[in-house]
Amino acid sequence: MALTGSFYQDGILTIRGESNITLEDAQAIAADIHTQRMINGLPVVVLLDLSRINRVASAAHILFADMARSEQVSALVCVTRHPNTIQSVRAIAALSERGRVHIFESMREAHLFARVSAHNTQANYAIA
Repeated sequence: MALTGSFYQDGILTIRGESNITLEDAQAIAADIHTQRMINGLPVVVLLDLSRINRVASAAHILFADMARSEQVSALVCVTRHPNTIQSVRAIAALSERGRVHIFESMREAHLFARVSAHNTQANYAIA
């Protein structure tokens, strides 16, 4: 996959890519997540823009599911309309904990959900 953008703002790590997601791509994303968690001290909401992705490698499914279950990620929010990618995200959700992986068709809806998730994460850590 060619990562076309990755940035962190307000508790949300947004990652955009094109083509296919390989295991190596998933490992690079996991490293970004770990870095943001260490810098900010809070779990991050990962917003994956998969709208230009055609395929997610099977080995990446397991790594994404592991990320979604980890304490480093509070939610994995995916944007896609491609049938193959939707099936991949559903497989990742099935391998993960219930309620940790979310699929949206538009970036606008996904970003709104990610903002609420990031706010809730920050509030939970402020209370604790």
